[in-house]
Amino acid sequence: IPRVLSLDAHGHILNWMHWQDAVCLYVRGAVSWTLGEPCMTVHGGRNRLTGEQSVVELHPIVAARGHANFRSHLPSPALTNPALFARDKQLCLYCGKEYSKHILTRDHVHPISQGGRDTWENVVSSCFRCNSRKGGRTPQQANMPLLAIPYRPSWVEHLILSNRNILADQMAFLKQHLPKHPRGETFVTRKITYTIARIIAGDVDRIELGNLDAKRDWGFSGDYVDAIWRIVQHKEADDFVVATGQ
Repeated sequence: IPRVLSLDAHGHILNWMHWQDAVCLYVRGAVSWTLGEPCMTVHGGRNRLTGEQSVVELHPIVAARGHANFRSHLPSPALTNPALFARDKQLCLYCGKEYSKHILTRDHVHPISQGGRDTWENVVSSCFRCNSRKGGRTPQQANMPLLAIPYRPSWVEHLILSNRNILADQMAFLKQHLPKHPRGETFVTRKITYTIARIIAGDVDRIELGNLDAKRDWGFSGDYVDAIWRIVQHKEADDFVVATGQ
């Protein structure tokens, strides 16, 4: 059963809504406007006097009356295991194998025992075996390099990743709200995360890496390995620029 994309009256994206909650909005007259063709018809009870049965047609995108406060326009996705596993495509970011959500665990790149924090930028999906092997060490200390750098998804990316049954009208609306020029789009990590969201949205069908016109893409692999090693020594996640200084 598809979920309804809920907005406030000004069109700000809020969250996915179960169809039962959407029906309540319709019945209470709390729907401001809708988008898309009806995606579900809900039949209710019958009027005792007329025998007429109540019918509610749900639309894929529903804007409720009123508006959200400023802070909730683009909320930060809650860090939960299902959301984390969806971000990492249900892959262990140490061995690279795909696992079911029942096998995956949450691993802190910089261990909490060493001052690490439970944040998007410091957690990755890991299979039980790799998590146990790494223990309370950093990837460098355990000689277990990460396959990707953890990141905090945008709210729209989070909505796309968290719903595998998105209707066409909903996807078209969400695609319009993906970052047009995300910060650091030309950097590999951001390019991968942004393109994954576009692949799920059906905008593109592959990831293309390597800009031959950008000199900053070229470099000696040993220098990058050394730079990454220096980066993972930091206790807090941050933005870094790798350069020769020449």
